[in-house]
Amino acid sequence: MAQPHPPAWPPASLFLKHPNTIKIQPIDQTLAISDIRELTAGTAADVKDQIRLRFVQGLTGIDLDCTALEFLDSSGLGV
Repeated sequence: MAQPHPPAWPPASLFLKHPNTIKIQPIDQTLAISDIRELTAGTAADVKDQIRLRFVQGLTGIDLDCTALEFLDSSGLGV
């Protein structure tokens, strides 16, 4: 009887989360960003676009809360 294959790492489920779950809101003069679960080559461009769309005149900073972050690759560092 054949041995089962070990599970792949990282599991595919890590990459199925969509950046639309990110919360982005202005608080005073800061753009607060939270609930990011992953920043990868597949999600970084979308995250950057969402931030650019919401970073309006008068905002002077970005607060990136990474407490929900589960996976980060080198492309995600560019956000």
